[in-house]
Amino acid sequence: MAEKNSSAVGGVDKIAHPRVRGVDILRDPLLNKEFGFTLRERQILGIHGLIPPAIRTQEEQSHNVLLNFNRWDNDLDKYIYLMGLQDRNEKLFYRVVTDNVEKMMPIIYTPTVGQACLKYGLIFRKPRGLYITIYDKGHIFDILCNWTIDDVKAIVVTDGERILGLGDLGCYGMGIPVGKLSLYTALAGIQPHQCLPILLDVGTNNKALLDDPLYIGLRQNRIQGKEYDEFIDEFMQACVKRYTREVLVQFEDFGNHNAFRFLEKYRNDYCTFNDDIQGTAAVAVAGILASLKITKKPLKDNVFVFQGAGEASIGIATLLVMAMAEAGISEKEALKRVYMVDSRGLIVKNRPSGGVTGPKIRFAQEHAPVDKLVDVVKLVKPTAIIGAAAVASAFTEEILTLMGNNNERPIVFALSNPTSKAECTAEQAYSVTKGRCVFASGSPFPAVTYNGKTFHPGQGNNAYIFPGIALATILCDIRSITDEVFLESAKLLADMVDEKSLSMGLVYPPLSGILKVSTDLAIGLINYAYKHKLAYHYPEPEDKETFVKSYQYDMNYKSFEPATYNWPDGLNSTVCKGRCVFASGSPFPAVTYNGKTFHPGQGNNAYIFPGIALATILCDIRSITDEVFLESAKLLADMVDEKSLSMGLVYPPLSGILKVSTDLAIGLINYAYKHKLAYHYPEPEDKETFVKSYQYDMNYKSFEPATYNWPDGLNSTVCKV
Repeated sequence: MAEKNSSAVGGVDKIAHPRVRGVDILRDPLLNKEFGFTLRERQILGIHGLIPPAIRTQEEQSHNVLLNFNRWDNDLDKYIYLMGLQDRNEKLFYRVVTDNVEKMMPIIYTPTVGQACLKYGLIFRKPRGLYITIYDKGHIFDILCNWTIDDVKAIVVTDGERILGLGDLGCYGMGIPVGKLSLYTALAGIQPHQCLPILLDVGTNNKALLDDPLYIGLRQNRIQGKEYDEFIDEFMQACVKRYTREVLVQFEDFGNHNAFRFLEKYRNDYCTFNDDIQGTAAVAVAGILASLKITKKPLKDNVFVFQGAGEASIGIATLLVMAMAEAGISEKEALKRVYMVDSRGLIVKNRPSGGVTGPKIRFAQEHAPVDKLVDVVKLVKPTAIIGAAAVASAFTEEILTLMGNNNERPIVFALSNPTSKAECTAEQAYSVTKGRCVFASGSPFPAVTYNGKTFHPGQGNNAYIFPGIALATILCDIRSITDEVFLESAKLLADMVDEKSLSMGLVYPPLSGILKVSTDLAIGLINYAYKHKLAYHYPEPEDKETFVKSYQYDMNYKSFEPATYNWPDGLNSTVCKGRCVFASGSPFPAVTYNGKTFHPGQGNNAYIFPGIALATILCDIRSITDEVFLESAKLLADMVDEKSLSMGLVYPPLSGILKVSTDLAIGLINYAYKHKLAYHYPEPEDKETFVKSYQYDMNYKSFEPATYNWPDGLNSTVCKV
C-alpha cells in the first residue's frame, strides 16, 4: 500500500516512496503504472526486468486502452475489459474514464452495469469491497477491520433486493456499489482508497438465482423481520465504530419497503442518504427547474402526474412539493398539484383497491378512483409526466398525444433504468409531440432529428448529483444530509444549464463536463452548509474552490523517485554546562557539589505534549488555547513533590511519566469542560476511568480470531446436467 499524506479530511493523493518493492508494486493497482515507470523508477523499486523495456506516457497508455476498448462490439465485454483495467492500474482507469466520460459512463454504470449484475457470477474476476452475510451478525465490526484501509470516508451499500429495474439479484447486486463508487472518483475526484463498496447478503427470493450453479451468494430465501433489522442496525453501528461518525453511508437499491423506513430511521443519527429516493429526486427536480426556462411557466402553476409511486417517484414528489412551497404556495396547495399512479391506479383517499400505505398516504388525492394512467392524463391535464416505475412503454402514443394537445411545451421525463424499461424513447416523445416536448430520460438516448431540427435528449442521471453531494459531505463534514441539501443541489444544477444547451433540448449540463459540474456543485453546497450550520469541519475554509480542488484525486502518475537532500555540516557539535537550580532539554548525570548530590531536571516537552494530545483527542478540544498550555504548566508544577525539590529536580521523575501524562490529561479534561472547550458529549462523570479505558494496552493480546460456523449446507451447489 502506498503512503499518503493526509489533510483534514483524509488522504490527499500524494504518493511518497512506496513501502513495497518488486513484483508487489505491479500487483497493487494503487501503485502500478505498467509501462509508465521510468527506467530509474524500475531500478529503484526493484521491478527492472519484470516488465518489457518499453516506456510510455500516460497519454500513450490511454490511447492504447481506447484501441482495445473499441475492439469490443458487446457492451458487457467492454465492461469486463474496463474492470480488468481498474484491477490493474487505477490511475489509468480513472484517466481514461474521466477523459471519455460520455463514452465510458454508460459502460461502467447504467445501463451496462445492469447486464453485468445479471451475469455477475459468470464474469466475476476479483473481489472488490466487502461481502457481509446475515450469519456474520455479532461480527460485522471484525469484518470491517479486515478491510486494511483505515480512513474510509464513503460507503455504498446494497442488499441487492431491487437492482435498477431488474429486481432481486441478491449477491449479484455488488456491481452497483462498485460502479457507484467508481463514479465518486471519476466524476467528483473523491479519493478511491477512501471508498468502500459493501454487499449485505441476506439471501435472495429470485428462484432463477437459487437454481443457478454459478450463483456466488447465500443460496437461501431472504431473511426478513426482526433479525434483518437487527443486522442492519449492527452494520450502521459498526461503520461508525470503525470509521467514526463522519463516514458517509449511501443506501443503494434496497427494496421499497425497506428504503423509506431506513432513511427515516437513520438520517438524523448517521451521515446517510438514499440515492434512489433523494438523489433521483434532486436530479429530476433540477431537470424540471431547467425545463421551466423553456416552458416559461412558473413552477407553482405546473401539474405533475407520476407513473409509479416507489422510491424514486415519492422522492421526486417530496422535493417538488418543497420547491413549490418555496416558490410561494402552501404545502397543501402544492400537494394538490401532484398526482401519483401505481399498479392499482390513481392514488386517492379510501381507494377501494387499497394499497395506499406508508409514504403514499401523503399524496392521496380527494378524487374518485381512476384505474389507468391514460385516463388520469385526460382528467388532470398535467403539464408534466414523470415515469420512474420501470414499466416499459408506459407513455403510450395516446398519452404523448394528449400531452402535446394540452400543452405548448409538455414536459416528458422517462426516468426508468435500464433503457429496456424506459416509459418511452426520445424519438417517440419528440415525434408524437411534433418536437415540442421537453424530454429527459434515465438512460442515454441518441440525438433525434425532427423537421430538420436535432434534439439532444437530456439524461437525468443521478451521477449529476450524488458525487457532488458526497464530495461536499466528506470535505466539510456534513453529519445530517437534509432534504434542503438536495433541493439546493437541484437548484445549483439547474443554474448550470446554459442557453446553448436549452436550445438543443438539454435540461442538464453536457456529460463531458461532469467533473466540473460535481466540483462546482460541491463548492456551492459547502457554502450552503456553512451558512446553514450544517458543516462541522473547522475552521471554515476561506477559499472553497481551492479547498475542494486541493483534495481531489489526481489521475496523473506520480514520480516514485525519492527526494534526496543533505544536512548542514557541524550539526553534532555540543557544549554542556550546568550548576545551581538547573534544568536541561537533554539528560545529564547527577552532580555532587560541596558534598551534596543534585539531580538535574530534564525539561523535556514530553512532560507536556502527550498529555495535551491525550486530553484533546478524548474530549474533542477543537481550539487549543494558550490558557490550555498555561494550565498544563501549573498542573505539571504541582506534581513535583518536596523530595524531588530537595534533590534539585524541578520536574517529576521520568520513570513515572506515563502517570504524569495520564494525570495531566485528567486535569486538562476537567479544565476543558469547565471552560467550554470540550465538544465530546455527554461529559464523562469519571474522568480517570474515561482516560484509562482509552489508553493503549502494551500487553500482548491473543491473535486468535473469534471463529464461528455458518449453518450446514450453505455452500451446496446446484448442478444440473
